[in-house]
Amino acid sequence: MQESTASSFEPNDPATIDDPFPVYKALRDQDPVHWNPKGFWFISRYEDVLACLKDARFSNQPAPFALVHARNRSKFVAADVANNLIAFKDAPDHTELRAWLARNFVRRTQNQQDRFAALAAASCKTLSLGGNVDLVSEFAIPFSSRAICAVLGFPEADAPRVAEWSNDFFRLFHAIPDGDEFHRLNDSLRAFRQHVLDLMALRRAAPIEDLISDLVSKMDGSVSDHEVADNVMLLAADGIGNVQSGLTNCLSILLQQDRLPEPLFGSTKDVSKLVDECLRLESPGQYQGRITKESVQIRGKTIRARSIVLLGLASANRDEAVFENADAFRPLDTRPQHLAFGAGSHMCLGNAMVRTEIVHALRALFAEDAPRLVAQPHRHWLARPGHRWLEKLDVEVLA
Repeated sequence: MQESTASSFEPNDPATIDDPFPVYKALRDQDPVHWNPKGFWFISRYEDVLACLKDARFSNQPAPFALVHARNRSKFVAADVANNLIAFKDAPDHTELRAWLARNFVRRTQNQQDRFAALAAASCKTLSLGGNVDLVSEFAIPFSSRAICAVLGFPEADAPRVAEWSNDFFRLFHAIPDGDEFHRLNDSLRAFRQHVLDLMALRRAAPIEDLISDLVSKMDGSVSDHEVADNVMLLAADGIGNVQSGLTNCLSILLQQDRLPEPLFGSTKDVSKLVDECLRLESPGQYQGRITKESVQIRGKTIRARSIVLLGLASANRDEAVFENADAFRPLDTRPQHLAFGAGSHMCLGNAMVRTEIVHALRALFAEDAPRLVAQPHRHWLARPGHRWLEKLDVEVLA
């Protein structure tokens, strides 16, 4: 195998998608503030990534040349949606809207332990004994989509459709390769948005115990229906994508162990600590993109204003200067805070819910009376730069 070098970093390279970690190590060692000729900077060390995540000079707004830039709001649904999302806003526009959403979301997702445990147990019962099962499509997606639908207020029958829309929604966060795909994205977002708007109208007339009812009852004119609907879409997509990918990445690690680690059979706190170690080691979000508002100096290099900067979350999470034996799975160790959920004002709003759902899914899958899961030799990673998501996780289910 050819030795990785900093100059060999190609996010779209199938070899990088299959195993990006040797390249990340080369970047940290040789060129931690790396200029890539394709037109972006890549920051790879923990200390620098964390600082940039908290630095207001690094903007979350869409790049000036992007199809989803604000100038295209009247032309494309995708651009209108993107510019309503807290994920693409900077302070002060971001601050108040995020705080309002967070208050309602956190209140609604608290004390959901029993609901998530019941959904996980029910999802386990659908696994077919004696055969091969793809845990992504047959467990993780159905479980995560049913859970977020219950929290937000989508009817349970909507779960498969919401999962498909949510998968499309994530294309907003990546380069769109061609016009046909952009057209499909706009069609999907239009349908998803209209579905949420219709639910908002229903909840205004007849509220129930869900987040959509909470939000529409507390709208005071400072946010529009489209802003609320689009951020509900974001919460749905994050609630499915982050749980699906985080859970299956955890499973891919656990099923490779000679014996299952003790914390898996301990308290909820023990399992949560184990989940964090898995997410550090196999971070579903590999990096976050930013645009510099002004020139920035990092390690003696000047990053000019309006530059694209990729903040390497997954690389930072294996930085040997911060994590001892950084490439090793050590669930009993006390580790520094990983960056899988980001940091600062744009840290994943639903990170506590994601952890909670993964904990209950693992407890159900590895319960004493649960069927035994035997991993198949190959893992199939989705060919999507920036995401380390399993496309398939095949296991044999034994009684």
